[in-house]
Amino acid sequence: MLSECLKVKIIFTFNTVISKINTALLRKGRLIVRYEFKAQKNMKPLKTINKNLWLLLGLLLITQCFYGQNSKTKSIYPYNKWTTNELKMAATYRGLEYVSDIDTAVLFYCNLARINPKLFRDTYLYEYCQNDSLREFPRKLSKSSYFKSLWKELSSLKKAEPLFPQKDLSEIASKHAETMGKMGKVGHDNYDKRFKSVNSKYNPNGENCDYGSDDPLEIVMDLLIDEGVSSHGHRKNILSKNFNCYGGALKEHSKYKYNYVMDFGYDVSLLPIKKRKRFFFF
Repeated sequence: MLSECLKVKIIFTFNTVISKINTALLRKGRLIVRYEFKAQKNMKPLKTINKNLWLLLGLLLITQCFYGQNSKTKSIYPYNKWTTNELKMAATYRGLEYVSDIDTAVLFYCNLARINPKLFRDTYLYEYCQNDSLREFPRKLSKSSYFKSLWKELSSLKKAEPLFPQKDLSEIASKHAETMGKMGKVGHDNYDKRFKSVNSKYNPNGENCDYGSDDPLEIVMDLLIDEGVSSHGHRKNILSKNFNCYGGALKEHSKYKYNYVMDFGYDVSLLPIKKRKRFFFF
């Protein structure tokens, strides 16, 4: 009720620290205001909670009034059109202990672009283009031919199944990101050797590498826009129906500060039996 009145999303956390909250929620342009409840001396707990709640409500009201009147309203980005089912489908990393919050968010954005390309275009991509605060490296995206081609492709692209996380692909991505980070190099060194042990399981397979950012949305958008890559190879890997498996990892890079590696594969055993038969006899 309160969030609907204020037209904001209110998130409460209990007995946790800010560092454990998903980074996708904390990035610039998403979090409007933050308040930490702290116990006060010589005051009963109930009174403390009541006082702090009123303070938080006041902050939210003031912020919403200012934010709503002095910026292009969020209503131009129809995030409310994302269905609960679509969001659940995209969150294929949930509950897995071997992945970080950044990995979870990166795959979540990739899956949203696959599950509903047009809505991803109208929400995340459109806001990313319009709002400089969402980009670690601001640039005039609307004039970029690569941005325009992505917009056009998402407009006509058919929906695809989400990517499902695989531990072996995550391990391959993690080792490569760590190796390249320490050496200060870029690229797909020793690709055939690194994928040799899983070639029979994942056929075909592929890889994306991104450098310079540890922000999940920035990583995904950079690879989707694929500025300077005429083949749009990174974009194709993320959106391709030829892949249904995924593993990702972020590591520090001695030259570019960060590097993120995405590894993709197609595992026919994940298909329903009917589709599997059709695949073999095609």
